Amino acid sequence: MPKLNSGEVTITLGGEERTLAPTLGAATRISRAFNGFQGALQQLQASDLDAYVTVIQHGLGLRTEAETKGLREKVWSAGLNRIVLPLTEYVLMLSNGGRPLEEPEDDEAGGMPAGNADD
Repeated sequence: MPKLNSGEVTITLGGEERTLAPTLGAATRISRAFNGFQGALQQLQASDLDAYVTVIQHGLGLRTEAETKGLREKVWSAGLNRIVLPLTEYVLMLSNGGRPLEEPEDDEAGGMPAGNADD
């Protein structure tokens, strides 16, 4: 399950907790890799191992071959089904300016969500 802290998502890889940071650099690289965030979400939904590795690589800020060594094996061993939800949440946060998606706020007048009040 995702752990959220100011837009960060924590996943477990190789028995170690790792935090994906929602930075502009990560957002830019992920968006470019998949021709937009929707493409990234579609590839995660399709259980594309390369998509998982790419999202995690950029979320962790890994840039060199030495830094990414063994990442594919750790992602595969973690089980794609176990990390699909936190990765999906992470990509959605990137598309929301690095912030968690929020519930609609209640209207002050009647406790109804804004735009749903009776006329």
